[in-house]
Amino acid sequence: MPKLAFRGAVCHGVLTALERLPHGAAVLAAVAPEAVERIRRSGKLAWIPSDALVSINCAHLEIAGTEQYLDFWRRYVVGSVDNSLYSALFDGALRIFGRNPNGLLKWLGRSWELSSRGLGTVEVVPGVNECQIVVTEIPEVHRLVAIALSTQGSVMGVLDVARHPGEVTIDLAKLAQGSYTAVARWREPLARDRGPEP
Repeated sequence: MPKLAFRGAVCHGVLTALERLPHGAAVLAAVAPEAVERIRRSGKLAWIPSDALVSINCAHLEIAGTEQYLDFWRRYVVGSVDNSLYSALFDGALRIFGRNPNGLLKWLGRSWELSSRGLGTVEVVPGVNECQIVVTEIPEVHRLVAIALSTQGSVMGVLDVARHPGEVTIDLAKLAQGSYTAVARWREPLARDRGPEP
């Protein structure tokens, strides 16, 4: 297994979602063909060297810009709750925590462990209508804005899944030293915004 790696299911999911976007072809054209082929040839449970997905993420951020990149990761998380890799974990989190964002953000921390190897440690620090997601021990080659912003967008997606309106900020001041912190803040949804329970 590669020392720094993402699970194949994550890489395949990102590739599929990216191919559906108007700018997806431009992003993939900007990446070394072998990175894309490495993903395509790998199974969903395989561990794929992290540089393949990281190169796609960096090209995506550069071509799409921050807002579209954040939106991509937000939508990716909302869509991934039905992904075979995460569905059981998410269903369990819903049964235990309901639509509580703190509980579902703990799920995000657990999903990090399922989907990556050697890419840092995630600590989820819950509060009242807020939560800090602290990522530390990031290897030097992965101390990249694109990776941090994918976390920010993913947390935004968790708030969407939780049906709690809010915002997510990110502090990159210590990224060069191997850490960053995303902070989610939300308010309770109005009754009409909650929607039916699953």
